[in-house]
Amino acid sequence: MAFVTGGSDFIRGLEWVARDHDPEMTADDRGAYLREWEIVKGLLWHASVIVIDDLFQDVATLSSRSGDPDAWEDTSVISALPPRFGRYYDSLFAKKFLIAMSDVTAALANGWVELASVAHELAAHILLEHVVVPQETYEIELRFDLVDHLTDVLFEDRDFELLYSPRLDGFEDAPDPGHGAVNLDFASWFVPFNGVRLPAPYATKLPGEEV
Repeated sequence: MAFVTGGSDFIRGLEWVARDHDPEMTADDRGAYLREWEIVKGLLWHASVIVIDDLFQDVATLSSRSGDPDAWEDTSVISALPPRFGRYYDSLFAKKFLIAMSDVTAALANGWVELASVAHELAAHILLEHVVVPQETYEIELRFDLVDHLTDVLFEDRDFELLYSPRLDGFEDAPDPGHGAVNLDFASWFVPFNGVRLPAPYATKLPGEEV
């Protein structure tokens, strides 16, 4: 367990979440809750290393199979993105997504900032899904649903989940997809939501930019 929690010291951007517990908890439950936060932070650290490492391999895979429209299906992280956009997942996209993932993991380490684009939301979603990898590897059982809690508080909204629905194929290209959803069309995934929360330049697409 010490091997897992060792990485928790490097996840300093979630301290505000760790303080968000039920005020009616007993002292014993609160202590258990905070101890599990240390475990979850350690799992996030390990998951962050795993996804970045896998994305480097995904870039190599897509680069070596340039022009193969099915190459994305043989990736580790890119294949976890909405499958109906698979034809767009080439090596350049994977490089940009790797930087977006790096932005998210850096925010976990240094201080959380609101997710800057749809690509960053997708990266955070996939990262949280990957927490199960080290959790299962080290056979860790958690009493509190802290990963679910993170999913509730780290996203401003969950509109990006609509991209995974095959029933809604094409809705994102409508002038107004509804529900206030923005930038869900594939061409806008790397466009920042606003001028305040800005991603790394490599993972930024300026409005109207062709490439």
